[in-house]
Amino acid sequence: MVGLGNLGQLCVRYARLGGAGDLIAIDPSPTRLKFVENIATHCLACSVEEAVDSVSEITDGKMAEVLYEVTGHPPVFGPCQQLMAFNGRLVTLGDTGHPEQQCNTALLSLRNLRLIGANPENTAESSDWPHPRSGDTLFKFIQRGQMNVKELITHHFPVEKAPEVYDMLLRDRQSTMGVLFTYENV
Repeated sequence: MVGLGNLGQLCVRYARLGGAGDLIAIDPSPTRLKFVENIATHCLACSVEEAVDSVSEITDGKMAEVLYEVTGHPPVFGPCQQLMAFNGRLVTLGDTGHPEQQCNTALLSLRNLRLIGANPENTAESSDWPHPRSGDTLFKFIQRGQMNVKELITHHFPVEKAPEVYDMLLRDRQSTMGVLFTYENV
């Protein structure tokens, strides 16, 4: 799992509930890794490029069979291909806003990688795992206590402070995960 923002955090939890074996979480933020240290098998506080040797060691040189790129940051896509095993599956979940900036490398062909783009607007009609079903599954996991998302709420603010909070989120994304607004005076 590359990228441990809110979506990446949920993906790690989904993967664990789905029976993932060695689950490697990669993010340059040690703060974000702390949220998955009891879920992931291995936590790497580094860039994707810096993770190559560690992933090779963890997988006995086989590399990742499945990799979720959940950063939404186009330059990460190419280096993620270095982490992939032959015939691996690379799933892109992070919305870059500019997918044309994501670059394939020769490894896409040389390792016979399968690229899976996940866009909820496009999966409803063409998939046996439609968007509403995945949302329902998420909420069932939470309701049953199988997926703890309360620990992802790092801050509470009154809604009146929303503009300041959004400025904070733009400045310091590494130490903030979930923000809960309270509506006491509304």
